[in-house]
Amino acid sequence: SYHYNYNNEAIVNMHPRETAPNEDWPTVVFPINATASGNGTVEGAGNYNFGESVTLTATAESGYCFKYWEEDGVNVSESPSYTFKAKYDMNLVAVFAEPYTITVSVNNNDYGTVTGAGTYDYGQNCTLTATPTPGSNYVFLNWTKNNEVVSSIDTYTFKVTDDAALIANFGTIDGTHIGSGVTTTIARSEER
Repeated sequence: SYHYNYNNEAIVNMHPRETAPNEDWPTVVFPINATASGNGTVEGAGNYNFGESVTLTATAESGYCFKYWEEDGVNVSESPSYTFKAKYDMNLVAVFAEPYTITVSVNNNDYGTVTGAGTYDYGQNCTLTATPTPGSNYVFLNWTKNNEVVSSIDTYTFKVTDDAALIANFGTIDGTHIGSGVTTTIARSEER
């Protein structure tokens, strides 16, 4: 909105998050500030006109990964190249972290094997695969993390957000197995 002062000059009163002024209004410029939380650099900060396209780019230092852009403590983008329209003053922070370690183990190495352990960047998908020992009477039961079942599918994909240790639990086709603090009974209908 706007009003006129005593000299009949237009005075613009815009809330920082209002829509664009019409062409008769003065150009509104917003500072877009971008900083790194450490372990990386950012590019693209500056002053932008209302509605102008802004692209901020975050680059992690060696041994680190980009996590996300945050504004006022809120994750606003998980892409290192963040594009948006300038609508108000913004202070963005590029958050970086060391890569995360995903470890996997088996409740009994004689029962089967697992793949997929390793180091992953924040937000990257990790796929774990559990395979019963060929020719054995063992079957995959579930994946557990902190003694809680997270999946009963032998190929488990999840988004990495922190370090994690998972256990692949195997058992016999017609028996009960206790592993990782979780008891699972397999009925004949679940045979593979």
